[in-house]
Amino acid sequence: MVAPAAVLWWPETLHHVADDPDCLADFAYVVLEELVDHRVVLISWPWPQADRRGRLSWSSSAAQDPSVATLDQELLRYQLYRPSRLQRLPRIGDVFAATRLGPGWNRGLVGDVRTLFEGPLYDISADAREAAKLAYQGAVATVRAPELVDEVDRGLLARAGQRRSARKARQLKLSPPPERRVPSR
Repeated sequence: MVAPAAVLWWPETLHHVADDPDCLADFAYVVLEELVDHRVVLISWPWPQADRRGRLSWSSSAAQDPSVATLDQELLRYQLYRPSRLQRLPRIGDVFAATRLGPGWNRGLVGDVRTLFEGPLYDISADAREAAKLAYQGAVATVRAPELVDEVDRGLLARAGQRRSARKARQLKLSPPPERRVPSR
């Protein structure tokens, strides 16, 4: 069996950022992977590829050697989520597109989120969740041939595509960490 051709994944919300999907090869795919006792684990991989069915994949070497950062959930919320006006708390499965990673990865507990990202950063959680849903549904549902799709289905798909293509990922903001208060004596 021949493996289907894969191309760099090009989320619809990043079309305004990357006018050519090949420039995404320099991006990093960052996932909030774990949340335990108010500690967050972020994992970063090279940018994924997508097959003809939209399923994301990574090379075996990239999948085995991700970059890892551990930080306090409140610090991430204070430095990234609040200044970027993300209307949610940090949660497992949040995904970011980072144009350049900083030197803070793989160095233990992070005290300043700005050390993790040196370039523009985008929230692509909605796109990543959509890709995951498509992969799941493709695995459990019957796929109909295009000629069997009726006009109602075509209309629904067209409207959904228009709504998705209207969304744009905003560049996120990072603020300095909160000042540590020294207890008075």
